[in-house]
Amino acid sequence: MILELYKQLLPEEAPIDINMANKIWDKIEDNGIKYFIAIENGIIISSCYLAIIPNLTKNGMSNCVFLSLSASSKNHFCFMFLIILHFFYFCVSF
Repeated sequence: MILELYKQLLPEEAPIDINMANKIWDKIEDNGIKYFIAIENGIIISSCYLAIIPNLTKNGMSNCVFLSLSASSKNHFCFMFLIILHFFYFCVSF
């Protein structure tokens, strides 16, 4: 399903082979990257991910990388950003 969103974002890019996509998804899951998606009327309208990186400085406080992608409107971006803020504490507490 998420590949359909990426088709909207990058229409000029050739679609990825589904077997390759599944292998990459397995790597994503193995590395603890958290994906969040917004679905409207059964269609993914926005996605973002949060990668939590263990840290040996700052008394072990983790770093994170956040990327948000939106296919339609600024409202979808804001929606996903609010979701990330809501779940951020949950994710970094592990």
